[in-house]
Amino acid sequence: MLTDRSHNNTNQRVTKKTTSSGLVSGSFVLKNDPDPTDTTAPISLLSRTANYTGVLVPRLGMGVGQFQLPELPLQWKAVKTTLNTSPIWSGRVILASL
Repeated sequence: MLTDRSHNNTNQRVTKKTTSSGLVSGSFVLKNDPDPTDTTAPISLLSRTANYTGVLVPRLGMGVGQFQLPELPLQWKAVKTTLNTSPIWSGRVILASL
């Protein structure tokens, strides 16, 4: 859940809000994920940006939508993925004020 006071993401932002339609879009950043492909100390930390889109529903006093987030990189035998080549995950976003 993204809120004005989210403790998990200090870098969340709404980049576009259309008042007439209620559409909203933005992003949030997950910081300090250890890089699973880094095998030597100190382990590198990654920041992943998730983009989201949704719609505000005034009668419910909230918004709902979906996000897309790159999976953490993997090292599988000879194949190594990066944040740019790893699969993209999707999930639900709930926009609420506290």
